[in-house]
Amino acid sequence: MTTMNRMGARLGWRATGLLTGLLTGTALAGGLFAANPAAAQSAAQLGAIQGQISTLQAQLRRLQAEAAGRDAAVRAARDEANQARVDANKAMAQAAVAPQGGLGNSVQLNPNGIGPAASLAGSSPQSIVGTAVDKPNPTFRLGNVSITLGGFVDLDGIFRSRNETAGVGSSLNGIPFRNNQNAHTGEFRETAQQSRFSMLVQGKVSDTQAIAGYAELDLNASGTSSNSNQTNSYVPRVRHLYTT
Repeated sequence: MTTMNRMGARLGWRATGLLTGLLTGTALAGGLFAANPAAAQSAAQLGAIQGQISTLQAQLRRLQAEAAGRDAAVRAARDEANQARVDANKAMAQAAVAPQGGLGNSVQLNPNGIGPAASLAGSSPQSIVGTAVDKPNPTFRLGNVSITLGGFVDLDGIFRSRNETAGVGSSLNGIPFRNNQNAHTGEFRETAQQSRFSMLVQGKVSDTQAIAGYAELDLNASGTSSNSNQTNSYVPRVRHLYTT
């Protein structure tokens, strides 16, 4: 009986060890089985993130390429604008110096080509008096000399609350005080004294040299008997008179 008990105990211990081994192996297998989906899931997430990074990098490269293209277009447009400006300046310089019909409308200030060329055609620059109804000033020729006429007729109306008995130009020193009867009398007058008349005479001395004379007058001068009550009262005055 004792021997049988001892054999049963040994068999029990062996069965227990085998069961423990089976349980341990099952637990390890279960753990490995449970770990594999997590590893697979992590790999899938990593692959998705890498795919997103690749997509963003591709978009960045495309945007960089587009930006480089725009920069190149802007530089090209800037270069074209600068070249057009240079060409326009050259064309204007050539047009200012080139003669027309044997007598140039413009005179080169320096025969050696050093310095600017100024247009003397007309009484005033076109940029100042140019309007939609303006036409070129009349020009006629006498032999090898061209004469260009210019100017305008001006009619002004003047009103002052105190009578200064003056023309277009008001004078602060001429305002009458209250003890003067003119301080209680208004003043209204019309005048054409600021009308201007100009003449430009041009002639070419040689293929590289030209001579011009310009005169511009108005009627703002006053003689000893000038007044606003009779004709031919105000005398001409020189505004500009020079040669080049």
